[in-house]
Amino acid sequence: MKLVEADTGEHDFFSWHVIDFSFYATVLCQKAKNFESEESQRRRFNQEYFSGLGQLLHDVYAILLPRPNDYKNRDHLIGFLDALAKEKIPSSGYGSHIANVEALGSYVMNMFTLSSDLDLSINFGSSGVEFPREQKIAILRKFSKALYALQCRGLVSGVSPVLRARVPVLKFKDCRTGIECDISIENVDGITRSGILRQISSIDERFRELCFLMKAWARAHEINSSRNQTLNSLSLIVLTAFHLQTRVPPIFPPFSVLFRDGIDYFRSANVAQGFRHFGAQNEESVSQLFVSLLIQLLSVETLWEKGLCASTYEGTWISKTWDSESYNMSVEDFLDRSQNLARSVGKPEMGKIYECIRRSLNHLAAFMKGKIQANKLKSLLFGTDMFPTLEKEFNKDSLVRAKRGWEFDNGDAPLKKARHSTDMVEVGGFPFLRPNHHNPWVPNMQNPIIPPNLSHGILPSAVPSMLPMPLHHGMAPNTVPPRPPMPLHHGMAPNTVPPRPPMPLHGMAPNTVPPRPPMPLHHGMAPNTVPPMPHMPLNHGMAPNTVSPMPSMPLHHGVAPNTVPPMPPMPLHHGMAPNTVPPMPPMPLHHGMAPNTVPPMPLHHGMAPSPAPPMFSMPQTFAVSLILALQHLLQGPPFPFDHR
Repeated sequence: MKLVEADTGEHDFFSWHVIDFSFYATVLCQKAKNFESEESQRRRFNQEYFSGLGQLLHDVYAILLPRPNDYKNRDHLIGFLDALAKEKIPSSGYGSHIANVEALGSYVMNMFTLSSDLDLSINFGSSGVEFPREQKIAILRKFSKALYALQCRGLVSGVSPVLRARVPVLKFKDCRTGIECDISIENVDGITRSGILRQISSIDERFRELCFLMKAWARAHEINSSRNQTLNSLSLIVLTAFHLQTRVPPIFPPFSVLFRDGIDYFRSANVAQGFRHFGAQNEESVSQLFVSLLIQLLSVETLWEKGLCASTYEGTWISKTWDSESYNMSVEDFLDRSQNLARSVGKPEMGKIYECIRRSLNHLAAFMKGKIQANKLKSLLFGTDMFPTLEKEFNKDSLVRAKRGWEFDNGDAPLKKARHSTDMVEVGGFPFLRPNHHNPWVPNMQNPIIPPNLSHGILPSAVPSMLPMPLHHGMAPNTVPPRPPMPLHHGMAPNTVPPRPPMPLHGMAPNTVPPRPPMPLHHGMAPNTVPPMPHMPLNHGMAPNTVSPMPSMPLHHGVAPNTVPPMPPMPLHHGMAPNTVPPMPPMPLHHGMAPNTVPPMPLHHGMAPSPAPPMFSMPQTFAVSLILALQHLLQGPPFPFDHR
């Protein structure tokens, strides 16, 4: 009771409160360890069966590993989006920095599968500058317009801005590769967190394999989605790292030792290299760690609601209360300890998660007792939907390599340089991508993970050059059977072509063409001659084959034959000679004017009579000439076709 000195009653109350809380946290953490030990004793597994389980898990892990083409597709997609962001998002208004698209998440941690999403962040390189939420949303809306244009061209699909999430993102799918992408703005913490976990995975290779298996197990049981209020991939990875920290002896150190010089990727990477093989004294296999992780999660089911929290920063269980609200499961973020990575887990979903854990442990117990086979256990733990597709893709990829001489093929010839921006290098008989400017952590070539040998009839070891050909009866392996013999014809030697059948005989020598049949005979003519043209019909009184003359034109009265009658005379006008045109009638008389004269122009206001306005005036001599010409035309000779 002398931990805190008590001067006043208020001080005594505070002191007892602190001592009581510390005691409660210690008891809670000790209770979690005791529950785990009791559950392990209750679910004791036969160690002899762990080798078979380990081989099965290795086979699943090899199927889940990404292929070289998966790295290539994601690297090209990042480069394309980086160029698009530089074009569509100007640097003005964002600290005069150019937009850069960088990867984070499972791709950076080198823990992605063929169906994993690609998490990206548009950064402007303005370190220390805090982007407000409204500005991040404005950038996402501007970039979404460019993606909508690509969607109209069929290059991307499902463009969907999620702007009300805690971290605003822009979701879409690349139609060429089928990769689903999530783009955020200035997600520096996510990039740093992913890089640190990538470096931590180099401490012990069992961590990466166990993360692949746990993510595949959770995905098969539909408990790997924060949208559905279950465990997200990051919380599963951190829980896996926490399990390795709490083993005896530990495989991972507390993450706090990695941050003794501050939270920085490059410093943490150097510190992590010093902890390589930290857990060499722990000889547990991946299969044993997989089973013990499920047992550890099951043992603390009732302690989450009492404040139990998994802390990778301290490397042990802690008791923690969150500022804003209580959560159904607590997994502390090792970068920002005020954040809970499992905050999305709902109350009903907790029951679903633990039901999957119990069911999986029961299946493992049945396998250990020999009640179910390895293939059956694989389908019960990891589902049956994705593995046939992945195995088919793996085999097809191997066959393409064998047929086309793929540049990454394992052979005696040196590895060719890739035809894209990043180089492929061969490590341990398996190709890897070199780090590039988009992602300095993909992958870490200092500690490559080589796929193990496969068994159970799933796949051959590593990447095969070509699948073996089926055996034929009595033949050596991988040989092509001879061509079957041709059918025998009567009286002929085997595998010979029969002669062409003879042409039908027409009273002629064999295989000769018969002559052309003779033309039909005409009466009184020699054979094969053309008859003359028939006679033209006879006209009365004319020689044969002559054309009759043109009939004569009809006769007009008093006109010679075949002549055109004259034109009839024009009608007579009163007092005029025949065939003459009457004169044009005189123009109407205007008051006080001579006949056939044009009246003067109307008066304009304020102007003298008759003359035109100033704008349209003309010389007087020209006006007089025009009037005289009009009078001459009006009094001239009559028109010939005027019948008035």
